[in-house]
This record gives sequence, C-alpha cells and structure tokens, in this order.
Amino acid sequence: MKAKKTFKWLLMTAFVVGVSMTVVSCSDDDDKIKPEEQEETQDPFDKKSESGIACYNLLCQLSAIGDSLPDNWKTKTYEPLDGVVLDASQPFVRSVVVDDMDAALEYYNGLTDKDLVTARFDTWTMANVGSLTFTPVNQSDCMATIDVSVKQLPKLTQIRLVPANAVPDNAGFDGDPWYRLGDVIRDREGSYWICVRPCFMNVIQSYWVSFNLTTTCISDYSKAGLLKQRIPYNLGNKKPANAFVVQLLSVLSRYSEFQSKIGSSLFGGSKGFSELPGEAMPNSYIAKIVDNWDKKDIWNKIKPSGMSAAEFKSYFNQNLTLIFNTAHIQSANLNVDISQFSNASDFYRSGQKNTSAAFDMRSQAFDVTSYATSGTGSASAIGSKALVVRYKDAKSLSNTRNNMEGVSPLDPIEGTTDVYRFETAN
Repeated sequence: MKAKKTFKWLLMTAFVVGVSMTVVSCSDDDDKIKPEEQEETQDPFDKKSESGIACYNLLCQLSAIGDSLPDNWKTKTYEPLDGVVLDASQPFVRSVVVDDMDAALEYYNGLTDKDLVTARFDTWTMANVGSLTFTPVNQSDCMATIDVSVKQLPKLTQIRLVPANAVPDNAGFDGDPWYRLGDVIRDREGSYWICVRPCFMNVIQSYWVSFNLTTTCISDYSKAGLLKQRIPYNLGNKKPANAFVVQLLSVLSRYSEFQSKIGSSLFGGSKGFSELPGEAMPNSYIAKIVDNWDKKDIWNKIKPSGMSAAEFKSYFNQNLTLIFNTAHIQSANLNVDISQFSNASDFYRSGQKNTSAAFDMRSQAFDVTSYATSGTGSASAIGSKALVVRYKDAKSLSNTRNNMEGVSPLDPIEGTTDVYRFETAN
C-alpha cells in the first residue's frame, strides 16, 4: 500500500447534544438545573454541537488546528495543508496522492464519516460548516475530485485525488527526512508518540499515535435520569490509520516470526508497509527499528500506564480492539467507536472491522479509564480487552502551532524531545 493510502489521516466525528462535557466530574449544581433546561436544544455554534464536532473533524484533517476547536470557530478561518498545489493559477485546488479508487473513496469517507462502498457521486452537508461533494473521475491523472465549500477553509475549493505519478517528485516525499516510520518523541506533557506517517519535505504533515492518555482524553458525562459515564474524548480519530498502527506494532513485537513467514520481501505496495509511494521498506530497516527500540526501552515508554511492556506487546498477537474516537452521545444513547482486528497470524493485513459499541445510559455505566490504563474492562459491548489510542499531527504537538518552515530537517518538533530517531541512531 502506498504511503498516501497507508497513512490517510481521516479524523474524529461525533454527535453530542444536550449538555456540555468537562474533563472533571460534574458538580452537584447539575441537580439544580430544571429538566426542561437540560433538554433544551444545544446552540448550533457550541463547540460540542454536531456542527462543531464536524467542523473540528474537517479542520484536523485538512489544516493545522491544534488540540481543540476555538470559541470563535464559526468565524475563524484556516489555511489548508493537506496535499499540494500543482497549478499556480489555481491556488485553491490541492492534489492528494491515493493508490486507487478504493483509496479515494476511503479518503472521502474519512472526511465525512460515511461508509460508502461504491464510488459514486455523493454530497455531504453540515449546517454552519458547509459541504463536500465527491465525484469519481477515473482518468489517468485523477481518480476523483472533492469539491469543498467550507466556511472555515475559504482557500480550499477542490481536492483532486491523484496517482503518485501525477505529482512531480511525489511532492513532499523526496529530500531529507523529517521523521521516519517508528521514530518516537516525547511531548511536553510526558506522553510518548510513535511516527506512523513519515514525511520528508514538511514536518507539519507527519502523523503520530500515542497510547499514553491524559485527563483531556477522558471526559465525565452526567445528566438527570442517566447513569454517570466516563467516556473517550479528544482522541483525534484517524480511522484508516488504525490498521497501520497495529500492523506496525505486530511486526515490531514479533519480528522473528515475521521474518520466518514473510522472508526478505516486506509487504509493501498493495499489501501494507510502505514508507515512500510504491516502495516496500527493506528488511534491514525494520531490523534496525527493532534493535533500537530494545536498546532504548521504547516498549516500556509507549505502553499504557497500567500495563507491563510484555503485556502490551502480547496484545499484538491476538484478536485486538482499539477505542479510537470521541464518544457519540444522543439522548440516552452512547456509542463508542472501535476497530476490531482478528487476523494476528498474518499481522492484521486483513480482518479489520470498524463498528460502534452501544450503551443505554439509563441502565449502563461505561468507564473508559480501565481500558486506557490497563487495556482491560468490563463492558460486554467492547470485550474484556481493548486499547485506547489517540492521534495528532506535528502541528498539534508543537508549542506554538505556527508555521514550521525554515526548521532544519533534524531539528525536533518544537515542544518535543526526540526519544528515538532512525536518522541519528543509525
């Protein structure tokens, strides 16, 4: 699978109505709110409204917005970052490399949280945000287009989903590397992040995954007549990247088994691991990552806080569930997005299923904390074992979230510390 297909970053959608969520328990004052006030329709410009969540999803995917939606999100505008401008006379049209039509459709599904299985004309709309329109093209230099009309992205009118050969030098994938697959950094809060989308020309476009959760990732939700819930929040939802995360960690944790089954030809191209478009990574590359992760005790650093490194590694040799998105709340219903993987023997190259675990909050109390810390829990809709994963881009990891142009290729992302970096360790 080529890089753009492997590391498509598609992001968090949720539907939250009726009340605000906080990262601490609701106070007793909630009991004093009149029932009719609790049931009042949420302000459509509120950050946790359906419109607010949808807007944040798109901005996380297509720009550099940071950790949360600002209070003035309805009027604030952002510069588009995803893809490249190929025609200077059309600066608001950007091209994104995809492997095939399936990948183009997957990209659109990720932006809209739809589940289209056949490429066809389709329009997604959201009040107070705008619309996206997907059109299959099936030309040699363009798989499909997405017409963009989003208030917060006035400088983006169309995304062209194109093959790698339509982008000169695979723009953004040549030159000195910023970060490579498997590099690890530590942010200012002490969380460790693994690079799952390498980037060569622009550090902003690298993407990262962490199993270390902070208080901003767990939110208490309570409301009269419902049981108190402790739900996942602000995880960054990159659904298509889930498969690559578990593939990567399954290979790194079981490298000897991988060698014996796959041999000298790593699965690349249409089969997965690929750092550059069309190039499978050599066996020696993976071997060096495995060796350096052991030397630098990386597994012990990236694991959830309540697990041992050995326990964490064992999760990538069995049926595996990832909790990866902000919970969807509507009335008395809670839905928690999960990815399930059932083909560990083949390093999860198949057998993925994206679904939601449903809870009736009138009779069921869900607490994500135990899954986040120890990888275990008691929710029958999820199972006794699951890992909670969150995603960020380099922009969100930096202190300033300003333009990073001019930074030397081997400088760390501002506000982070390099823990393991292939370029300096080998």
